[in-house]
Amino acid sequence: MPPHSTAWAAPIAAATVAAALWALFAGGSVNYDAAYGLLWGYQVAAGSAPEFVVPLAPTPKPLALLLGVVLSPLGDGAATGLRVLSFVTLGALAVVCFSCARSIGGRAGGVLAVVLVLGSVPLLSFGTRGYLDVLFVVLALAAARSLARDASGARVAGPLAIAGLIRPEAWVLAAAHLAWVWRVDRRVPRGLMVLAASPVAVWLLCDLAVTGDPLWSLTGTRANVQALGRDTGLGSLLTTAPRRIGEIVREPVLVGSLLALLTLRRQPARPELVLVALGGLSLLSFAGLVLAGSPVIGRYLLLPSVVLIVLVGGAAGRLRRDVRGAVAVAAVAFGAVAVATIPAQLDRLSTLRTALRAQTTIERDLEATARSARAFADCRPVFVEGHRQVPVVARTLGLRAATIRLYRGPTDGLALVAATARVRRLAALDRTVRPASAASGGPRSEASGSWRLIRRC
Repeated sequence: MPPHSTAWAAPIAAATVAAALWALFAGGSVNYDAAYGLLWGYQVAAGSAPEFVVPLAPTPKPLALLLGVVLSPLGDGAATGLRVLSFVTLGALAVVCFSCARSIGGRAGGVLAVVLVLGSVPLLSFGTRGYLDVLFVVLALAAARSLARDASGARVAGPLAIAGLIRPEAWVLAAAHLAWVWRVDRRVPRGLMVLAASPVAVWLLCDLAVTGDPLWSLTGTRANVQALGRDTGLGSLLTTAPRRIGEIVREPVLVGSLLALLTLRRQPARPELVLVALGGLSLLSFAGLVLAGSPVIGRYLLLPSVVLIVLVGGAAGRLRRDVRGAVAVAAVAFGAVAVATIPAQLDRLSTLRTALRAQTTIERDLEATARSARAFADCRPVFVEGHRQVPVVARTLGLRAATIRLYRGPTDGLALVAATARVRRLAALDRTVRPASAASGGPRSEASGSWRLIRRC
């Protein structure tokens, strides 16, 4: 294949996967964390300080803020821009997983890894809703692939530096890379040290500049964990985390992990060793964060889960017809479980598609209703039924999030309320935080499908 064709193969493949998933899931939606990132970016672009300190605001990731600033010129189209980026990220994930698995088990291993990754319902759910945790996985795997190829230090440290603006686990990975460079060369270039330290410095300085507390992300996360009743601590780490990984990888990969162990333990090559180290370090750093008060939620375990999927795909691709003994038994078990679970997996994917399409409709109706509320700029204050609507309404109306109040019944002002109980349930931020039912009252000024405006001015 000509060199220029090879150079374009990965972007074309990523774009193809992104377009297919976009069509399948109706363009996805923007999750609560990402909506706040867009709001913060809008506020910074407008010359004001981002609102990190508001009730139940998510952890302020520097990259989320930066993306919000970059997308702010799109105005009402910023959310669409973020959706496009989310699906491109899923396409990039497919490409980097294929590359990593192919280095272990050839093209067959790469294809199998992509099928297993894109068949993960939690991963698709996170990816189609704009969570930056999927981009974190892409960057970490890209760095691992470069290290496995013995690429220059900057090609490893660069992706990890960007990943460090999303998840603190990347800081540990960057430190491990510096240790590796020192072990090989007995010296560490100053540029690599700067790259490794930069995301830590940016995160601390960002928190300090906005809140006056360089550790606000940690303390704010702890407060949200308590307010939302999320699992954390050693007990949850030992009981909940394994379940979350199992939900991401599902039965075929869990069974296939034995096949990977039996196949790859014999003279493991550098690609396998790098991936095993990546998965192990990500688990250790995640454990440290949980012990420090971070919640045990599935998207924080995407990296070790995807690493396991890639190893299983690569190991299966390495199999030959003459395998015997325990390897043959493990291979048969993996194949049998994979085939047996296809109907259930297709049903889960169908359920996900239906749920995401419903969520997308609710979100876009909210955006449309908020835009129609611009006609009533003299009707204040603004009310919403739950915290989840705050960042969208604040950005659309150009308001500070702190000025938006929770609606608890007829009152003077402008209220955006759910049109049905189903919308109210689906639009709740968390299962432990339910908005109160909105009582009807006052003239209904505008409606857009899932939402309606109540104006009492």
